[in-house]
Amino acid sequence: MIFLLKSLTSADKNFLKYRPPVQIWEYDLVLKYVHHGLNKEITAIGGHYAVTKEIKLPVEEREVLITVGYGVMDTTCCGTGGCAYATVHGYILDWKGNTSDEGFPITMFEPIKEEALKHHLQKELMQTEAIQQVNFI
Repeated sequence: MIFLLKSLTSADKNFLKYRPPVQIWEYDLVLKYVHHGLNKEITAIGGHYAVTKEIKLPVEEREVLITVGYGVMDTTCCGTGGCAYATVHGYILDWKGNTSDEGFPITMFEPIKEEALKHHLQKELMQTEAIQQVNFI
């Protein structure tokens, strides 16, 4: 779910009340990540996927949310395949501060804009995780 700050409800703005004493950030785009649990296979039309790891990576004075998982295409009409991937969601604004209607924790985050940081994170993840691709929100 995507929010522009102007469209946030008063309930959604509660997480913005936290302001660290040293650094104040302006948020351009706020997104929600729903934690559905690790190693739970989600079936799709062409196969399935699962998130196997959630990482809270310290970057300077902030933390970045990264998920690692795999996808398998095994029910397609044109062959089989698969890959392991990492998704860099962005800077964590509120870690599991709310819950979805289904009871899953929700983390609010801001996507990373800095191209140099994206390049650095991609290089590090490719070296440290057994993955074939890195995706940025």
